[in-house]
Amino acid sequence: MELGHLLAPSLVTRVAEGLDAVEQRLRALTSSPGGLVRHSSRHLLAAGGKRFRPLVAVLAASAVDPDIAATRPRDAAVAVELLHLSTLYHDDVIDAAQMRRGVVSVNARWGERLAVIAGDRLTALSLEAAADAGDEVPALLARTYARLVAGERLETRLVGRLDAGVPAYLDVVDGKTASLIAAAARSGGVAAGATTADRDALEAWGRTIGAAFQVADDLLDLTGTAAEAGKPVGHDLALGVYTWPVLDAMTTPAAATLRRLLHGPLPHEPDVVRRSVAVVRAAGSIERATALVHRLLARADQHLERLPAGAATRALGDLGRTLVPAPEVPPSVPAAPREIQAVGA
Repeated sequence: MELGHLLAPSLVTRVAEGLDAVEQRLRALTSSPGGLVRHSSRHLLAAGGKRFRPLVAVLAASAVDPDIAATRPRDAAVAVELLHLSTLYHDDVIDAAQMRRGVVSVNARWGERLAVIAGDRLTALSLEAAADAGDEVPALLARTYARLVAGERLETRLVGRLDAGVPAYLDVVDGKTASLIAAAARSGGVAAGATTADRDALEAWGRTIGAAFQVADDLLDLTGTAAEAGKPVGHDLALGVYTWPVLDAMTTPAAATLRRLLHGPLPHEPDVVRRSVAVVRAAGSIERATALVHRLLARADQHLERLPAGAATRALGDLGRTLVPAPEVPPSVPAAPREIQAVGA
């Protein structure tokens, strides 16, 4: 992510220094012990990634206190990023994923047992960094981890369930995706000594942006190319992970057709996936999902309006739209019941 395109000139140096401090601390924490545990724990870290959550934490701190030293939010940002990395290791084991961030996954390279151990080690290091951050960060990370586990458990229970409904899907999104972004934003505010009101606003922004990001990603799974989505088109649908557009289509007259198409065993055959995607498109669910993304982005902006005005607050808004690119939709597309309330935004 090119900081010069996102940030005001007055912010670039401070934020870059903050992210450099985060990177150095991540490398230091994962540098021991030796052997395969170290190599596997550092595998995804070395593969790169956007470091989106550390950027959120650093910007959130600057939004609350523009003069804060760049390294002060470091430990909070490191704690959130390590927790995020640990979930990727565990997700790849659950999904039997072969690739992650353009490299062979840890489970594919070293086996599931070592991948679980490496993921657990990253969780422990996250808690260590959270303790260094102090204040409410350890408790915040503990709550976030509980939400992550609950989201993963619920998603597992909903596989293959066309009757799950949008609210249950959004509960999964809140646990698996939005909770970590919300934690990054709130922990950055904590590092800057934010008031309770500002911490709450940052957390609400992160939760709302997280939901927008996931719905947009779900859209890409159904409408993008394999290169854009980073996986085969319809990959989630094939595995029985039915996302917002599919569940929305189940509330329309297209429901009976989808049930007939998707009644068979998992994974669904490519032709079934292709025909199902066509049904979801014809039901208007792609347009409604896109409209939801825009409404969530607007709601996120409302949360930012509660924060002190300044370059960092504006950058958070810009960052949200950089993370969640969504095509324009006609403003006449109606909102679905409880759509935004369901993500706690």
